[in-house]
Amino acid sequence: MFCSEKKLREVERIVKANDREYNEKFQYADNRIHTSKYNILTFLPINLFEQFQ
Repeated sequence: MFCSEKKLREVERIVKANDREYNEKFQYADNRIHTSKYNILTFLPINLFEQFQ
């Protein structure tokens, strides 16, 4: 309200879903979700531990 500078409104925004090359230019955050309990190194030990508890 009391600012001497006016904020510029963004008139148009282009969004490209699943276009990695385009999105890398803007350095967006990664959207991957890691919900797995195991990985390659921990599958066998954890699985055996849980089975023979």
